[in-house]
Amino acid sequence: AFFTLAGPTINGFAFGNIGLLSTIVRRVQSENRTVPGVNRIYPGVTFIGSSQWPHVNAGLNAGLGQMAAQVDEQKAQIERQRNENGAQARYGHLTSKPFPNGY
Repeated sequence: AFFTLAGPTINGFAFGNIGLLSTIVRRVQSENRTVPGVNRIYPGVTFIGSSQWPHVNAGLNAGLGQMAAQVDEQKAQIERQRNENGAQARYGHLTSKPFPNGY
């Protein structure tokens, strides 16, 4: 239900600049190689056991790498589809403002 309602808007905005999207995905992948202890951020909440984290994190990073490569490979197709389905007309005029000191 969430994707049906919010997905087109989120993806419409996020995929507006394919080169930047790929850069952001690769940056997340790079910064995710070493993640601080989540248990310090969320004390008393167990997401997965700490012994499982390296395996899960490696899979996540592999998936991010695949996503970035796919975005790079399909840039022209994504841009064409955005033009055809009207997403570029709806969201192409929106600009991003980076957060202070990053993102």
